[in-house]
Amino acid sequence: MARIDVHAHIFPADYLDALDEFRGSSDGTAAVRGPGPGTTADDIATRLAVMDNADVELQLLSVAPQFPAFEDPEHGSTAARLANDGVAEVVRSNRARFRGLAVVPMPHTHNALDEAHRALEELGLDGIATGATVLGRSLADDYFDPLLRYLNEREAILFVHPVGDGLGSPLLAALGWVTGHATELTLAAVELIQKDLLRTYPKIRYLFPHMCGYAPFIAQRLDLHADWYLPAGRPPVAEQLKSLHYDTANPTPGALEQTIGVVGASQLMIGTDFPFETGESLMNHLTYIGKSGIPADQVTAIESENARRFLRL
Repeated sequence: MARIDVHAHIFPADYLDALDEFRGSSDGTAAVRGPGPGTTADDIATRLAVMDNADVELQLLSVAPQFPAFEDPEHGSTAARLANDGVAEVVRSNRARFRGLAVVPMPHTHNALDEAHRALEELGLDGIATGATVLGRSLADDYFDPLLRYLNEREAILFVHPVGDGLGSPLLAALGWVTGHATELTLAAVELIQKDLLRTYPKIRYLFPHMCGYAPFIAQRLDLHADWYLPAGRPPVAEQLKSLHYDTANPTPGALEQTIGVVGASQLMIGTDFPFETGESLMNHLTYIGKSGIPADQVTAIESENARRFLRL
């Protein structure tokens, strides 16, 4: 059965142009330009050829980590519309091979809700991709409650992706995409649990890439010291982690086995980080699951069945 990849990136050129204009610099988008990551016919043909060669049936697309996060709400709204229109057009052109996630101009709640409604109701996208933080704000911030409420009503996907800023720490700044990304994801998940948002909004389909950073590997400690940060009577954190979904973009068999042991194979799906991972690295992201020694039924679940259920295919 062909694989389904729930962690793939795509970058419409007009969206990147808008980000450059509003940021006053092209430094942040330079790495995602060029042949392959875009939305032209040639880009999509190249992408499909790679997918076919790797036995990938379908990708879930987003523009993460190029988020439309601006202090000016109009900049955010304008950029988000360009991103979502571009992703939606790719999905419409070949729905058998692609599904898509929107971005919204948070932390501007009214604008974000308007764009979320347009993206999900009119464009037919499957949910929202967001940074693990937004302009330094936690996803557990009250600013996000209206958006989470809407996503819960829609039973939509919320894909929480690192932004690469090392959580604003000068100690992590130079390692933002090496170790900082895992710290971002871990903190985001724990803060959602701390605020009790997983139980408040249980119909959201939460998706964390890279096995949610360190979270599965410190689950015992999160429960051992729950009294440091949780009110009495809350469900065990290890149990709440089982309500999240995770991708496998951490191609180490031991890490895969550990995460399965904590959250269950049913919560894991293939994630490749394409096109940031290509060639041999891309194939390793796809094939290490089958080579890891886990049972064959778990391999099948992780490579396709879980994603079919998650995406409601």
